Amino acid sequence: MAFVVQQPLHPSNEYAQVVWASHILSYLHPYTCSTTDGPSKPSPVPDVLPEDDGDSEDDLVDDLDTDSIIAGEAPDYLAAHGEPIRQKFLNCVAELLAHKRGGKHVAATALREKTNSVEVDVARNNRFSVEDDKWLASLSHFLAKCGGQGTTAADGTMYDVENSCPSLLEATVRRNATRLDGWIGQFAKLLKGATLMLSAATRPVGGARSPNPSQENQLSVPDAAEEFVRWVRASILAPATGESAAMARLGMVRLAAVVARSPEAASAELKRIAPSVDGSKAARLCRLIARPAVNLRTLARIAHLFPRFQAVVFIKVETPGFTRLGPQQILGLAEAWEQLGLPRLDRLPKSLSHRQKRFRKDCARAFPVHCDAQLLLRYEAEPSLAPSLPYIGCSKRACFLCHSLLSVLAPQTRVRGHHGVCYPFWGLGVLQSENLRRELQQLCGIVKGKIVARLSPSRPTPLMVPQSSAVSDLRTADMAGLRRQSAHRQELERRSQEVRERMQIL
Repeated sequence: MAFVVQQPLHPSNEYAQVVWASHILSYLHPYTCSTTDGPSKPSPVPDVLPEDDGDSEDDLVDDLDTDSIIAGEAPDYLAAHGEPIRQKFLNCVAELLAHKRGGKHVAATALREKTNSVEVDVARNNRFSVEDDKWLASLSHFLAKCGGQGTTAADGTMYDVENSCPSLLEATVRRNATRLDGWIGQFAKLLKGATLMLSAATRPVGGARSPNPSQENQLSVPDAAEEFVRWVRASILAPATGESAAMARLGMVRLAAVVARSPEAASAELKRIAPSVDGSKAARLCRLIARPAVNLRTLARIAHLFPRFQAVVFIKVETPGFTRLGPQQILGLAEAWEQLGLPRLDRLPKSLSHRQKRFRKDCARAFPVHCDAQLLLRYEAEPSLAPSLPYIGCSKRACFLCHSLLSVLAPQTRVRGHHGVCYPFWGLGVLQSENLRRELQQLCGIVKGKIVARLSPSRPTPLMVPQSSAVSDLRTADMAGLRRQSAHRQELERRSQEVRERMQIL
């Protein structure tokens, strides 16, 4: 007689306690980073949880963690300095997958390397669509072609992408249309009312036509910056529609990618063109607009130099769906407070007292499983699938609960960083919550510790940490080192092949 193991209908009580505690913490204050563990200069924080995904230009910092690749003379550069390059690869893919604003589009990635190929697990807060499947297939095809001769321009411009897969950049820009239009609109607001110092001799832009890639490669940063500003201004003065708007958007992305080659030069040139504009702010927006081109360029460079990354298989991790508490687990705020064992109070803080009716409703909602948690749970359930690199790439920094879960489940695994915001609408899956009771107790303890610290009269000042960071381009000095090592490896392979051929003759 076969025994059937019945899956529980509702998540464990340990998970329910995490839900109660995280809602209480978010009511008190959702920002958990403070002056004791964050930057020295706190940013002002709002009293309510933000509704968007926090990837505006003001919320952007450069991804410095993956920009410090030092060109060396090791026999295998990827082996000697490989982790930053792999991390950059994963973060670029994640950013390209997160093609729309909003938390449901946040994506995460992880890497398993084989002898001659690479497997990349991809997860997203919402389900992947047929269009996502097509785009991933195009990306795999593009990376496979990056090993051919002439696919990478010496100066690292976008000409390599245009030659090896001309439709991919255009398709990527179309996928990111709403995000790009928002960033272009923000850049246009910066220019509003500003006196523009543009040179009298202008190269014709051609209305809504996109710049020719071969001509674009010949543009200097100052010329590209002027062209870019003209295109942005034209998009506001004479907005295009339909296919014309799509081609104009593609042109602005290409030009922004040229400007973004040097952040310092970009800031200086944009400041020269519009003296009344904050040059750093304009350069950050330009870098956001360039994101599709710069990320594809970075992936192309890595794949061109390291053949393993030309054979990439993307494996979609299906979201486990939503998690709901059972009827017996939906309590009033006062009862949940008592069951959590939180300190007794004469009266609840104002931020909690006026949300008592809302607490039941909030805890009764269906909670999605965040993409980075999806990957963690996958590897916890199937250790044989664990990534070869203990790193999870993401289109943004990890939230407070995901980062805390990571510290409990896989403390050796790193992420892009964490922004510290407690998003209480955080699922885990019914079966997973049963299998991770002990870990959830530890996670709940972390959340309760933040609650107690927040109630303290000497509580630290909360900080707003940027949720997004732009993946930095591979620097020229780094590329020089990578090319030397690639040439060295190819020479060794050639000599080895000659030896094998001579042995066969003998």
